[in-house]
Amino acid sequence: MTVRTWMTRDPQTIGPKESLEAAQAKMSRGRFRRLPVVDDSGALVGILSESDLRQHVGYLGTTHVNAAMSEKVLTIGPDQPIEAAAALLLQQKIGGLPVVGDDGKLLGIVTVTDLLQGLLHSVGGSEDTSGRIDIELARPEQTLADAVQALESAGAVILGLGAPRSRAAAERTFYVRVLAPDLAPLADLLRKKGYAVRAVHSPQAA
Repeated sequence: MTVRTWMTRDPQTIGPKESLEAAQAKMSRGRFRRLPVVDDSGALVGILSESDLRQHVGYLGTTHVNAAMSEKVLTIGPDQPIEAAAALLLQQKIGGLPVVGDDGKLLGIVTVTDLLQGLLHSVGGSEDTSGRIDIELARPEQTLADAVQALESAGAVILGLGAPRSRAAAERTFYVRVLAPDLAPLADLLRKKGYAVRAVHSPQAA
């Protein structure tokens, strides 16, 4: 699954020359914690958060958005795997990521809620055919995103991923929950690509 599939399209935005008071009103109405800032062409130029507003309390009506926004914005492309978005959200401890096209224009936003909805949709009524593969990134150049991409290329449906609670801090061990009746071919595929498969939990045991 890609980010494009589960992102929220046409999210609420604010212009850089609008007031912080207008931004606060939009955030209050929509219960947003942050607003993408776009220019007249629709290009993403920044992000405005609740904490940015708090730094200008008392001057919201006279301060422009571009005086308070963060210009360095963490974004993701629409055709990236949804797992890549999940990894960024976890690593950065944020609730949403703007989705930006090659031309820099805002296409949508993907949030933790979007990811959960995607997961529930994928699970559907087939929870009994979901299993788990525990893998270790044995080489420095290996990434979890590459492992997930390899599984998806083989036709696997990824339901979720994470790190076992029991792992040591320095370990690069993760689990991938997969919707498939037989995990053995997928585990073999990962081994052939150099990943260390630590455990395979069959659908019946998951």
